[in-house]
Amino acid sequence: MNAAAVDHETAEHDAYAHLAATCKALLVESRELRRAIHAVAPLADVLVQLGEDERRVILVLAKRLLEGQRCYGRLDLANDARDWRKERAQELADVLVYGAFEELKGATRA
Repeated sequence: MNAAAVDHETAEHDAYAHLAATCKALLVESRELRRAIHAVAPLADVLVQLGEDERRVILVLAKRLLEGQRCYGRLDLANDARDWRKERAQELADVLVYGAFEELKGATRA
């Protein structure tokens, strides 16, 4: 076999190997995409029934969840030992305190 034929055969083999790798990557990507679609479908079903302002509220809440995820990691309720009643009580107290601060700040401007 001459050198040109060997080079052609090698190039053809490399092209098939590249094609096989690309197909495999696309299949993996396709499976991941199907999983993602399946995961968000129930939420999407609800979102399409909401009005624009209602969707904006959900977006604000979702962004807060992402901020929490960045700070504390993914939420895992089954293994999270935090006392959610205590957490809620503290957060609600903070809301009242911030509201009082805002009222006092507004009163001093008037």
